[in-house]
Amino acid sequence: GIGTACFSESRCRIAHHFDPSAALRLCRIMPEKSQPKHHRYPDPTSVAVHGATTAAAPYAELHAITNFSFLRGASHPDELVRQAKALGYTALAITDENSLAGVVRAHVAAKAETQKIIVGAEIRLATADRLVLLATHPAPHARPSRLISPGRRRVAKGQALLEYDDLVAHRDGLIALSIVEENGLAPRATPGAIDQAARHLSRLAQISGHDAFLAISRHEGPDADARLARYRQFAAHTGLLLDPPQRPPQL
Repeated sequence: GIGTACFSESRCRIAHHFDPSAALRLCRIMPEKSQPKHHRYPDPTSVAVHGATTAAAPYAELHAITNFSFLRGASHPDELVRQAKALGYTALAITDENSLAGVVRAHVAAKAETQKIIVGAEIRLATADRLVLLATHPAPHARPSRLISPGRRRVAKGQALLEYDDLVAHRDGLIALSIVEENGLAPRATPGAIDQAARHLSRLAQISGHDAFLAISRHEGPDADARLARYRQFAAHTGLLLDPPQRPPQL
């Protein structure tokens, strides 16, 4: 994860292929401007293993939400960008819930820090299923906007109503990372919860095809191995990939 001040979830190894565009629109309402926070970070270019120093493996965060995801995210977008730069991240995806609001400030900070960012959003469907969409188009904000905007217009301000049909209509130029809810991952998950998660993943695989992947969150807790085994079961059942193929995204 990116640090104690943020909320980040999914990890993968495809972010270095992305090249987000600089064209972004300013939002009307934003949280107050953040003040710089002073921390001391370890050298992001190396890690110590049994007294020896080795080069850190490339890492990109593909699911980070900001304080534009109210009651969930804690950090300002520019704070996350600076933290990602300090930790040596290859890229950082800003993926607020049904929103691109955090992308603007992240883009400004990314230019100043020369940090690559990925335009994306966490989509929560009317069925309560969630997935992360990452833009691969040369104008990356345009693709998720075409999906999110109709959902915003259907309901009251501050809410969104999105269906699987919306994904079908606007799937081009987007890579999907499907999120398995906690009740389907827990070691003592009920058969009903597991079946519900599998149905969601299978439907996403049918919609997005080779651009759909299974998002894995590893927190290295006592049940980490059991959770990883459950992820592998879902992947085998649905055909979703745990690791992306070595190919550039479709532009």
